Amino acid sequence: MIDEQARFMSDKYSTVKSGENVLHLDYYEGLLNKEDIENIQTILSSEGFELSSFDKTGIPYANLEDFTLTVALFINENITQTLISGLVVNAIWDVIKSTTILIWKKTKSKKLNKTTLNSTITTPINMGLKVSIDENTNLDLMLNGDIDKKVIGKTLDDAFELIKKTKKNPTPQSAKFYKANSNGEWIEIDIQREILKKIKKKEE
Repeated sequence: MIDEQARFMSDKYSTVKSGENVLHLDYYEGLLNKEDIENIQTILSSEGFELSSFDKTGIPYANLEDFTLTVALFINENITQTLISGLVVNAIWDVIKSTTILIWKKTKSKKLNKTTLNSTITTPINMGLKVSIDENTNLDLMLNGDIDKKVIGKTLDDAFELIKKTKKNPTPQSAKFYKANSNGEWIEIDIQREILKKIKKKEE
């Protein structure tokens, strides 16, 4: 049993890479398939980026569906700083933007089935970007499927402006969480406050 679990996790991590030119993707098998992953890699490689990926299928996670990115593209600090610095911004951002739109289109109408001890729960897909600005400053940017497809491009360009305007934290802080509404406008969400509201509602 232990050997089987070790092999299972080893297979999971075999597609994980590290490096300054690496963008990482967390996803679930079924939401994205092998062809999708290959297409993403092709888009990224056009600007010299590599794709790291991790299939989360079969691994338990905390039950915070409203505030967890089911499918997430991670932008590391090195890439973020290159974007902010203004060096070859258009080419880099266009690649990230194209990749994000591809993932969004593939996942926006899908649902995820999660099995608990007593039942199977169907939940919507929360897709987005996890952006590292520095070791103290991170952003989670959620792009749900109800965004009008006509504004998804502008929504991502606005996300870029949001990244550029974010002030660096002097000490480590939890990631700021933003959600794009159906019009593509970015709204900051106080996760702790929202969780407390949910707990209070359950107690009523």
